Amino acid sequence: MTDSQEQKPSLLRLELTFFASGSTAKWVKFAKKIGAKVDLNDGDASFGALPHVPTENSLYIIGGFHPAGKTPSKSRSVHWHVAWISAPDGDPPERLRKRSVKVGGYPGVLERIREHWPHDGGPAEFDANFTAVLDIDGSVAMEKLDTRTAQTFQVDGVTVVEDFQSRSWAIQPSLGGLSSALFLQQDGRRQVHVSGQCRASFSSGFPAQLEARTWTSLKSLGQ
Repeated sequence: MTDSQEQKPSLLRLELTFFASGSTAKWVKFAKKIGAKVDLNDGDASFGALPHVPTENSLYIIGGFHPAGKTPSKSRSVHWHVAWISAPDGDPPERLRKRSVKVGGYPGVLERIREHWPHDGGPAEFDANFTAVLDIDGSVAMEKLDTRTAQTFQVDGVTVVEDFQSRSWAIQPSLGGLSSALFLQQDGRRQVHVSGQCRASFSSGFPAQLEARTWTSLKSLGQ
């Protein structure tokens, strides 16, 4: 199989966590503007959005934040969590459909987030921790990587240390932001669960960009 014919992984789930500065009151105001569900008692906010035009391998998004620290009213930052998830077959739950309409659907919710972000300039890019799940079934490069027998190997100055029992790999130093990989079989298909750090953005193209960078990093280890 040539490189052009190689089956590339498909993104099943991508999660980001990061902190953003600002008072709880400011973030609650932001959440109301984008149409998110807000708990006024503790300052938590959440949203979910479905794609305007569902397609094969389309993603939907859920996310939100909560004040950092024990006292929400005194908090000076919030802890964000955002997840892009492969849309399931069939009709989505009614509750999610209603919440999606309130925030403008996907990717409309991203436009609202950028427009109403409570800092000048909006969230162009930010540092975040990420975890992702990729379907790697049919990928020759990933199969070679998954079936390596050495518990430690090096590629271009990067050391990979394997926990043989869990099939998890620690990548030192991180490669393209990628710091760990775990190979699994799920419903008869190969998957790899990865984690690391990245520069992220609230753009509809970001999941594909991270997927491509992760694929490049994993593939380089499989050479």
